[in-house]
Amino acid sequence: MPVFRTQNSGYFLNIASISGSTTAPGQAIYSATKAALILLTEAVDAEGRDFNVRATAVCPGGLRTDFLGGSARFPQASIAAYRSVREHEQRYRQLNQNQSGDPVKAARALMSLAESADPPGRIYLGMDSFAAIGRKLQAVADEAQAWRALSLSTHYED
Repeated sequence: MPVFRTQNSGYFLNIASISGSTTAPGQAIYSATKAALILLTEAVDAEGRDFNVRATAVCPGGLRTDFLGGSARFPQASIAAYRSVREHEQRYRQLNQNQSGDPVKAARALMSLAESADPPGRIYLGMDSFAAIGRKLQAVADEAQAWRALSLSTHYED
C-alpha cells in the first residue's frame, strides 16, 4: 500500500472463492479464510480510493483444474457424527476435473479486471458462483426479515 499511495495509483486483485460467501459441511476453515480475504479486500478498496488505489476480491466457482485432487486434503479417519461432511467430500472428489469453469477464460476475466477503469469490489466468476451468490443473498435477506422484530428490539426507546 505505501508504494501505491506514493504513486497515487494501484490495484489489488485478491483471489478468494465463492466459498467465502457460501459454505458447506467440511469447509469451515477454508470458507473462513476466504471470507476474511473478501472483507480485507473490501476494506482496502474503501481505504485506498482517496489515492486511486482499488481492490477486487475475485470469487470464482469451480475451475477445471486439479484443485480438488492433489491440492485438497481430506481426513483419513471417518467419524460417524460427520456423515454430512463425508458426503460433501465425496461430491468434491467427483467434481475434480469436471468443474464447470474454464481456467483460461477466468485468466482473461482477471486481465479485463486489471484493465478496468472502475473495477468492482467483488466479482463472482462462473455460472456456479454467480448462481450460488444469488441464492445466498436471497437466503440472508429472508432470514433477516424473519428475525426483524427481535433484531430491532434492542434499540433504545428514547
